[in-house]
Amino acid sequence: MTYKARIGNASDLRLNRTYRANVWVYNSDVASSSNNGTYLYAALNGNIYRQVGVDDENTKRAGNWYLLQLDVPVQANMDGQLLTIGCKNTGSNNVYVDDFRFRPLDAPLQTSVYDPTTRQLTYSLDNDNFFTHYYYDGAGKVIKVAREVVTPGASTAQAERVIKESSYNYAQMPTPNWLDLGTSCEVDSYGNNTGNLVRKSQDVNSASPSYGQVRTDAVTPSASACPPPACSSYMGRYNSSTGYAKTLCVRCTIAIWTLTRISTWGFTTTSIPTTPAIRMPTIAA
Repeated sequence: MTYKARIGNASDLRLNRTYRANVWVYNSDVASSSNNGTYLYAALNGNIYRQVGVDDENTKRAGNWYLLQLDVPVQANMDGQLLTIGCKNTGSNNVYVDDFRFRPLDAPLQTSVYDPTTRQLTYSLDNDNFFTHYYYDGAGKVIKVAREVVTPGASTAQAERVIKESSYNYAQMPTPNWLDLGTSCEVDSYGNNTGNLVRKSQDVNSASPSYGQVRTDAVTPSASACPPPACSSYMGRYNSSTGYAKTLCVRCTIAIWTLTRISTWGFTTTSIPTTPAIRMPTIAA
């Protein structure tokens, strides 16, 4: 895992500015000055000139993870050189690292992690790379917020500390609580895509009059995400008592009814196509 940038005021990294790199390393993979493991390093033009391990004074521990931190001053004499920031495994086993970051020391940075299904915020990382964890109930409301904390010494204490808890009495709240169900392709009564992307939600408050109901929040045309089947056919039926024929023009399930007057001599296939219909309902005479 590496990050490379060219130094220079007209390049990626500005001169006379200090940058900070940090990364979380799993407990069994950290390195000190006397053993093998993982280091966080800085290199100029491929030559490592600065690195930190678990024994560095700025290293912090949270549960089974160590936060390695490295400050990198970019000086005027580095102009035009290539700076590489990365993790180095000097041992023989695989290592686990997480949340690698590199930023200007005087520039705040916060990042967020969202659940891909519910789109709810699950984690946020502060300027020091410590997380805040958000817990939700089945209705999608936050019930607990916990922050990652430094674990002192050899303590086995939890790395999370609860800072807020909430409970909800839904029985006394008749207002609907709509839970986002995500998006899906709209289909017709025959199970064919219509070319629309639909977002729906469901009322999960048992005290609400609309409890259990599903509503459509948005319909977005998206033939690329939900391609409808490409087919076309026709069906005709002649009614001898009226002298009219019903012609059904079909593109899968999109139908257009037309009335065509039939002479006493009948009609030809050019006036009413007779191609067999596909997935069609019965047509009454």
